[in-house]
Amino acid sequence: MRKKIGIIVNYLYENYQLKVLNGIYNTAKRLNTDIFVFVGGNLYQEDIENKQRNKIYKLISEENIHGLIIMGLVLGYNISKSKVLDFYNQYINQ
Repeated sequence: MRKKIGIIVNYLYENYQLKVLNGIYNTAKRLNTDIFVFVGGNLYQEDIENKQRNKIYKLISEENIHGLIIMGLVLGYNISKSKVLDFYNQYINQ
């Protein structure tokens, strides 16, 4: 069975995210691994746009993803370290 790696990111139009994703994609292709990109919003933002965008994170589970890469700096640049860790911990030992 092919491995499935999820990537959590908040945008795909910035140069940084695109370069990182390109490197991940090229490596996954060589390793015969599927990549699933979950494009959500910034963490713990109360505006409607981010709340709606962040619903995609609920689709991630160990039943459909074998590993997860979280581009945390771009997701949680304006929140505390403990809140970012809370987000990460929801995917550990699901």
